[in-house]
Amino acid sequence: MFLVVNLEVTTLPQGGADAVGYERTAWMLSEFGRGDILSYLSSGSKFLALLGSYVYDIFGRSPYVLGGLMVLLGVGVIALLYQTALELWGDRRVARLIAWGAALFPQLVLHSVLFLREIPVSFCLALGALCVVRYVKRNNIAYAIIFAISSVVGSFFHSAVILALPAFLLGTMLARPRGAQTKLKYYVVNAVAALVLVATIYVVNETGYGLDKFGGSFEGALDTFQEQEMRGTKGGAAYPEWMRVRGGLADAWKVPIRFVAFLFAPIVPFMVRSPGHLLGVIDAALYLFLFWSIYKNWETIKGNRAVIVLLVVMLILFLGYSLGVSNFGTAIRHRAKISPILILLGAGLPYLNRRQRQEVLIRGKASIQPSYVST
Repeated sequence: MFLVVNLEVTTLPQGGADAVGYERTAWMLSEFGRGDILSYLSSGSKFLALLGSYVYDIFGRSPYVLGGLMVLLGVGVIALLYQTALELWGDRRVARLIAWGAALFPQLVLHSVLFLREIPVSFCLALGALCVVRYVKRNNIAYAIIFAISSVVGSFFHSAVILALPAFLLGTMLARPRGAQTKLKYYVVNAVAALVLVATIYVVNETGYGLDKFGGSFEGALDTFQEQEMRGTKGGAAYPEWMRVRGGLADAWKVPIRFVAFLFAPIVPFMVRSPGHLLGVIDAALYLFLFWSIYKNWETIKGNRAVIVLLVVMLILFLGYSLGVSNFGTAIRHRAKISPILILLGAGLPYLNRRQRQEVLIRGKASIQPSYVST
């Protein structure tokens, strides 16, 4: 329905600008050729347009086809979250609640009908979340490999997704089981993962993969970030000037503020500057609820190793994206990419915790029932 509205009635929010540009680029590539294919791997927007051009090669220019592809990926995100929640929490009703949460989450619904990078990234992260749960619970290295592949594929659409790899490494180290028998195995696995990570960083730096907007190397990325922060903020959705990181390490105290602003803006009062920003407030309130749900139920879930790994991956991705965003309009789109993991971790906890309390209460009542067995 939203796909028809966007294409036939009125352009949905975020349905202009980038979405229109990607669709036109896909058509032009299909009509006039693509040139060097490898050059498209250095930019997520180029890679998305490249994939769209192959779709147009088969079906001709039909925005409905590209929109339908996004719808299928959106449905795939919901299906993956349902299966992951079932294996993570072991409760079918919780899994259904999480699936419905994803199906009704405003930004996921919106992005599922727009030709943007958000839903492909969300699909890769949802697949990665399933692999994390299975890796931790089944102790099968094959799922760690699939997680790495899904992260790399996701980074084709947006290079920051590659941060999921070091985050997974850190998460597995923090969540490793205690005991002498498992120490050697985990040290070996982590050492190998560290070597792979170092090799990945070297290859990315040498090839400029994903860094075309930032000078083609990590050194250039740092320079570009500093230049970006030195520019003035523009637009009603821009962060205040004092939130700019312009003094190097002296401005390190602003990083947590940027992190919080990325997650919850424009719920902060001074950021609401127009009636249109109220839609952003609703989006931010959902993130606030999900994080509050995780915090409130922390004692219940902190012993779940898969939860710890997923939480580390999610927080590092949020942190990485937050450093490259200077307005909450962009923040809303970027945090939506990672929202499936947050929904997986937080959406079902209120019900799960209530059910566990009821079970404890029932067991307690059963234990104090008088015995009528004759002796």
